[in-house]
Amino acid sequence: MKALHSGSSLNPSEQIGAVIEFRNWINQFKVGGANALPILHEELYNQNAYRRDTAARILIGMPDLATLSTLSDSIVRTGNPRLRESVLKRLWQLVPQTIEIFKHILKTGRQEGVPMIKALFTHPSQITPSIIELIESSKDYSTLQAYLGSISAWREGEFLLFGYMRRSLLDVDELNNSHITDTRILAGFYLGLQGVTDGVEFLKTQASGDHEIQAAHACHYLVLLASPAAIQPIKSLLRSSNPDVVAVAIQAARELGVASLIDDLALVTQRDEYTEYYPVPICDEAVRTLSTIIGGTLAEIEEDYVWGSIPERFTANYKKRVTEQGLALMRSLNPEKRYRSGQPLTLKTLADDLASLDIETVRLAYCNLKSITGEAHNYSLDGDLIDNVDSVIAWKNRATNPEPLMPGGWAYMGKPLFPHL
Repeated sequence: MKALHSGSSLNPSEQIGAVIEFRNWINQFKVGGANALPILHEELYNQNAYRRDTAARILIGMPDLATLSTLSDSIVRTGNPRLRESVLKRLWQLVPQTIEIFKHILKTGRQEGVPMIKALFTHPSQITPSIIELIESSKDYSTLQAYLGSISAWREGEFLLFGYMRRSLLDVDELNNSHITDTRILAGFYLGLQGVTDGVEFLKTQASGDHEIQAAHACHYLVLLASPAAIQPIKSLLRSSNPDVVAVAIQAARELGVASLIDDLALVTQRDEYTEYYPVPICDEAVRTLSTIIGGTLAEIEEDYVWGSIPERFTANYKKRVTEQGLALMRSLNPEKRYRSGQPLTLKTLADDLASLDIETVRLAYCNLKSITGEAHNYSLDGDLIDNVDSVIAWKNRATNPEPLMPGGWAYMGKPLFPHL
């Protein structure tokens, strides 16, 4: 478990091997039955987070409902979750919570509200309408995010998402916060992820809108959908006078990896401005993004930091070298194509990313794969690698067939796209 979540340097194949070994452990504990339970019960309260998560995952896999019910009651009572979000979701899928408990969690603003809502909304139930009313009236952003993501998997979800795409659930002041995305954009994204082109068209409109912060968020979600429609709005937003907007646009540019954005990123490397979005100036993030896209000899330049800077900042000389060489190397790249470390992006690259330890890398990979191919292979965005290992293996097998994505190219729901830059 530690190898899967501690930041260790396992490659994708080693990650998958570790998960398969972990599932074998669960089977061994099942065989051990009651004799194994005291050890697992003790580990639930270990000071080491990885040992707690491991014990909980084994008990969930067995499953030991009596112990899990006691654990759930303790978490609700004390407000000390002690487990990762994906484990809490699995726990509360096995030990469903009442609407009264969820109402208390939501009212007190506890972080357990997100995994609890994901568990409650695994499938529609009789209490679903009442919970939806609670969520909408609370206007709690994290809960709204979790709710919209959950209903996107329902058969009835498309109708609900269309309704939310037409009305925002947030106040005007919240929409000026660079960390908050308009719920209409979230609804449009989840529709687009299901292959509903109305959702994609809505995101395109928002990405070119006058509200720069929300336009930047719309670009981010177009990138998750692997859409070339994000290119021109990102180019524009990278030149914004608002550093918060530029910061979001940098992230979108890095995730898209299209070569035509290199010129615009090079301009940002000259802007020594800070933002709430990053602990370092946007010029440093632009430099990192250039290295991520171009790779090759650019990535071989030894990083050089300002002495004593916390967090560490790049020196002016290092930024200049990366920018100049990046612009020179750009000439060898096709401006219409997507790149990762100088190599055209492929389905195999994305499938390998599903075994990454970084949550955002995994999310981008899956959303791109689903948007490009229209396939899902039973992958769950709310699960971890232990939940999704069979799906990851299926995706890696699927990626041996590169269609419909030519290297560095574009496709949506199984059909090639052709950008017009």
